[in-house]
Amino acid sequence: MEIASKEEIAKLLSTPSTTTTSYILDVRSSDEIADSGKFQVTGYHWVHIPVMPGKTEQLEDSSKDVFPQKDSTIVVYCKSGNRARFAKLALEGQGYTNVWNAGGYDDVITINL
Repeated sequence: MEIASKEEIAKLLSTPSTTTTSYILDVRSSDEIADSGKFQVTGYHWVHIPVMPGKTEQLEDSSKDVFPQKDSTIVVYCKSGNRARFAKLALEGQGYTNVWNAGGYDDVITINL
């Protein structure tokens, strides 16, 4: 699934970029967010764009407006890491160079910052 290690994600989240905007991209459904909450970190803009496996059109259509800098740090998570993988691949296919799959919500909330 190409999920980054918790150590890699912790390092990224503890040092947001000073030259580009940094983002946390939640690709879960609105219902999933309502059930468990959001993962937010100081210095990162939280963005919600739902993605389903093989269904990344909404992300692809809005990415240039939401993430105008192709070298921005984008940390993606979902429920298990699978949809985050699809989102990461879609963004990389559009030329984004610093996209990280952080796995699932249960993974990110246990990261020590």
